[in-house]
Amino acid sequence: MMKQILIPILFCLWWGIFGLDTNWAQSPYSLEEALKVLKLIEKVNAVKDNDYSGPLRQVKVTESELNSYLAFRLEHEEDVMKELKLKLFEENRIEAKVVLRFQGKGLPSLLMSRMIFYFDGVIRVKDGMVRLRIRELYLNQEPVDPLLLDTVIYLSSQFLGTENNSLKDWYELPYGIKDVRIQRSAAIFSY
Repeated sequence: MMKQILIPILFCLWWGIFGLDTNWAQSPYSLEEALKVLKLIEKVNAVKDNDYSGPLRQVKVTESELNSYLAFRLEHEEDVMKELKLKLFEENRIEAKVVLRFQGKGLPSLLMSRMIFYFDGVIRVKDGMVRLRIRELYLNQEPVDPLLLDTVIYLSSQFLGTENNSLKDWYELPYGIKDVRIQRSAAIFSY
C-alpha cells in the first residue's frame, strides 16, 4: 500500500502541523487541469532516451494541476485510498492528506474503517530512485509515530494480498523521469 500511496504522488509529481481548515477541504477538481497533466505524462513517455542527447528538459506541474490529476485518478480507481491531496513547498518538502477507507475489505477491527493521515515529508531523489521521508505524521489530528503507518501498510497488504512496502523503501522514478524538484506550489520534472 505504501507503493500505492507513493507511486501516485511520484507519478503525478511527475509526486508542519495540520489542522482541518478550508485548505484541506475536498473540493471539485478541474478536469482541464487533470487532462493537462495526462498530456504531460504522455509527452514524457513518448521521448526515447536515444532520440535526444542534449541537456535534460523540464516540465512544470502546479499544485492545483497535480491535485486535480490525483482526484481524477482516485475517482476512477477502486482502492482503499479515497483521497490524496498535496501541498508543495521549497526544498522538496510536501504536506499531504491521505484518506484510507477499509470498510467492507474484511480487515481486522484493529484498523479503523476510515483513517485520515496528515504528514509532512521530504522527497529524496538519488540515482534514478525516489523516497519519501516522513518528518511528522498525524492520524485524525493526533500526532503518531510513522511506524504506525508502516504497520497499517503491512496489515492491509497481508489481508488484501498486495505487495508489502515500507516507508523506508526506495522506488524507481516513473519511466522517463530523471529528477524531481519541488518548489512552492509546483513540481518540476526533468526528463
